[in-house]
Amino acid sequence: MQIDPAQLIEIVFAAMATAIALLGAAIVKAHFGRDGRGDGLALFLLLSGIDSVDSLLQASDLYPLMPHLIGATLWAPVLLGPSIYLYARAITSPLPVTLSLGEKRLFWAPGLIALLVALPLYLLDGATKLALIDGTLLTAPPSAALSMTVLNILFMIISVTYLGALLRLLMRNAQTVRTLFSNIEDKTLSWLRWVLFFLIAALVWSWIHSIWSQNSGAHSWNGALRALIETATAGVFLYFGIKQRPVFAVAEETPTSASVPSKYARSALDDKRMSSIENKIRAVMLEDGLFRDPDLSLSMLATRTGVKANYISQTLNDRMGLNFFDFVNGYRINEAKTLLLSSSDTVLTIALNVGFNSRSTFNTAFSKHAGTTPSAFRASSS
Repeated sequence: MQIDPAQLIEIVFAAMATAIALLGAAIVKAHFGRDGRGDGLALFLLLSGIDSVDSLLQASDLYPLMPHLIGATLWAPVLLGPSIYLYARAITSPLPVTLSLGEKRLFWAPGLIALLVALPLYLLDGATKLALIDGTLLTAPPSAALSMTVLNILFMIISVTYLGALLRLLMRNAQTVRTLFSNIEDKTLSWLRWVLFFLIAALVWSWIHSIWSQNSGAHSWNGALRALIETATAGVFLYFGIKQRPVFAVAEETPTSASVPSKYARSALDDKRMSSIENKIRAVMLEDGLFRDPDLSLSMLATRTGVKANYISQTLNDRMGLNFFDFVNGYRINEAKTLLLSSSDTVLTIALNVGFNSRSTFNTAFSKHAGTTPSAFRASSS
């Protein structure tokens, strides 16, 4: 049997995707331990590995040896969305997440429904299933065709639902960390948002390409591309998932210490009290240079000033019109401007000296506050 290049590439990457995902699930579970924060990611990788097994068996033409396995993994993709949402929820939660009985039922329900829906297709005889996947049988039996249609619809509904919930969760988290931390690049899970957008684009492209290449006769490159995407996805989730620390690593730095204007309706703070707090926190920032600490947080500022964290947050929001992140970075940018004009230090050195963790975050913050890049500011003032 001669294997064309597309099929060979698909086999190689499908094998890699399977190995990375299944091994990665075990690594993630061991890395996070028993607190449950990595369970969603471990499950996502496990499900991805199961789905990749199907791609590997089909690309390797091994299904004729085990036709009873055809259709056995059709339920797995339906749970990918719920599992990655569970991971994001856990990693952005101040405490380990324990699912209630109702939440567990809600989580597993799509997989159970998909398993039941796929039964008519799975229970077809081996010859019929083989004919369907190799294209010699173009029209599936009515029950199997209905199963595939319902599975596709179910996958779309569940994926879109959990994607929307995930994006809302990430947006809320991004807003929350700005009220608590002065450096947030490792707390917003921006990598997860970009990976999801990439997967959506890849999925849409895959569907379009599969329609174009249908009935072409040759082995489609679409399968090879899908296997490559599965490999990259498993690798990215494993790498960033292991690297990503829980957002609220310190118990007292939790959203309960944060503030949004609606929480201040019953606060006893009046304008005079807020003015006093403003003077106190500005004095600490200037006299002690507290803003230079890259790990500075709202709770740390509260400890240094002896003012409750929610009082500081209310003062920042109601009196000064700022969140904690922008408040601290304002001081950092002001000092950076002085250093850019008065020293020959590199932009990176200045960024680190004033409290930023990287040049990229410094450039972004500087452009927001000054309307230009650090390099352009230095050049225009020379």
